[in-house]
Amino acid sequence: MLHRQVLAVLSGLIVLTGGEVGLFLWLNEAEIAARRADALFRRQAYAAAVELYQQALRRHPGRPDLLLPLAKALGGSGRPAEARLAVGQVLAVAPRDVQAHQVALELAWQAKDRAGVIDAATALLAIDPRHSVARRDLARALAAVGRSEEAETEYRRLIEGVPSEVSAMVELGVLLEARGDRAGAVEQRRRALAASAGDLDVQLGLADLLAASGRFAEAADLYQRHLARRPGDRSVRLRLAETLNALKAFDRSAAEYRVVLEQSPDDAETRVKLARALSWSKRYEESIEEYRRVLGER
Repeated sequence: MLHRQVLAVLSGLIVLTGGEVGLFLWLNEAEIAARRADALFRRQAYAAAVELYQQALRRHPGRPDLLLPLAKALGGSGRPAEARLAVGQVLAVAPRDVQAHQVALELAWQAKDRAGVIDAATALLAIDPRHSVARRDLARALAAVGRSEEAETEYRRLIEGVPSEVSAMVELGVLLEARGDRAGAVEQRRRALAASAGDLDVQLGLADLLAASGRFAEAADLYQRHLARRPGDRSVRLRLAETLNALKAFDRSAAEYRVVLEQSPDDAETRVKLARALSWSKRYEESIEEYRRVLGER
């Protein structure tokens, strides 16, 4: 990579001194091809970039700063086998090249090769144990192939090393919930909520988990906090109403259903739910009136 970095600095100096013509005379054809390939790659014109990287490599075989972007362009072009070969050429001469291992990891995810992700992430972590992206990817891949205990270990290592890693806390919570450990899942969701400074999506995930765990009062509180910031969120208001029903707070759930019906007066399903809540709260005449509206009677 040093060669390309020096080239970029020198190119800039030549341009600054007004030597654009000298710049193009100084750059050889391979370097120009590589720079054009970089520009095409940024525009996601991967097939065209591949041709230019290969052209540059014919002049400079084996250069890592050309092989690695070639590998990424090949991956973007749907040529994963060739992409892996390009990375392999770099790793054959520089087995501890972190950037090469990172590209191998990206390619494995791109190909949905979970075993490849596990191998690439493990290799990268052997070189750099603090590489948070590799540890996160390893945890996700282990979870995806059903190795949940190993995935849990990697998530916990990641969170210990990066206490602000909200996504890892959320994903660990999902993993624990799938294993039936709802208490552990709630703990991770609460940690994620604290680390995310009240992110609404994280808060909503915790509320849903609490409701599923039968902790309705806590869930209702979080739904209400959500609605204080997003009062027009229909689905959350309906979830709050159902949670209030579970708490037997039928007058309050009826009020929430009415708010939804103000926004969608033709929503027959919600009107039936309102009628039921009114009936449960012994407001029978109002309940009958809502049922009649559903039937088209007045």
